[in-house]
Amino acid sequence: MIRGLLRNIGATALLAVPITLLVGLGNLTNISINVFGLLVLVLPYIYRLNSRLRHWLAAMPWHSGYYFYSWLWWQLFFFFGSTAIPINIGDAHNWLITLIWAVVLLVVTLIIIIWGMAATLFFKRAHKHEWIDTTLDISAYALPVPLLLIGNILYLNVTDPMVALRISRGVFTLLTLLTYFGLFESIVVMLAYLYPRSDNYRRIRLVRILVTVLVWFAINAHMLLGGYIPQWGMYLMALALPMFQASPLVYITPAVFEFIVFGIAVACGMWVERRLITYSKRRQATKR
Repeated sequence: MIRGLLRNIGATALLAVPITLLVGLGNLTNISINVFGLLVLVLPYIYRLNSRLRHWLAAMPWHSGYYFYSWLWWQLFFFFGSTAIPINIGDAHNWLITLIWAVVLLVVTLIIIIWGMAATLFFKRAHKHEWIDTTLDISAYALPVPLLLIGNILYLNVTDPMVALRISRGVFTLLTLLTYFGLFESIVVMLAYLYPRSDNYRRIRLVRILVTVLVWFAINAHMLLGGYIPQWGMYLMALALPMFQASPLVYITPAVFEFIVFGIAVACGMWVERRLITYSKRRQATKR
């Protein structure tokens, strides 16, 4: 697997890095960054169109959809992420600048491909515990992209009152839109993941989906729309989610909270489904 991983990284970087630096004349420009993003996305797919290259690269676990999801998340992180470490090259020579950017691009390629492989292994793992595995899968599909985008806004360090007043309307409008996007994506993921794949107890499974979505939505609506929260709860929320203070907790705390909410919603849906299946079996046995 390691050998296949290195082959995939090398084959992708072999074309993506030199072409990117050539377009940017040894440096990174807006056009060259876009070229790099496009090449890192399409090259692995192009290689797999050739039977020999596909066999050569096949030692690494690969799934086209999970690779695209990894590429998308890291594109958003590098373009919009607030926690990215700035690289200050200074007055280095041209060849050194090119070398530094080549290393940076190689590292980015490595990260995207490794995460794509990790996602493939994660989603193809053996599912032994329905509640835990369902919660993990739904969370992994639904949370990364919207929470990254929302976290980028909450991470803003707004300490000047005049600056806060000037950007507040646009920031909160965007935050509201991203929150709606996250809600919509989560509902779609739950519907797609839990949708019955067979005709056995199809109606009962649809009831489970309805219960799962309603419980999840009710908890989030309570938090987002100003439901009752005790004073000690507000104090803990302020500590756990320091918004607009450049705190990395704005990425961690919402993810933990939503994971717990998904766990509660999945558990409620499973309980209702099992109860209804038991009742249906007893009813059929009585008829016989």
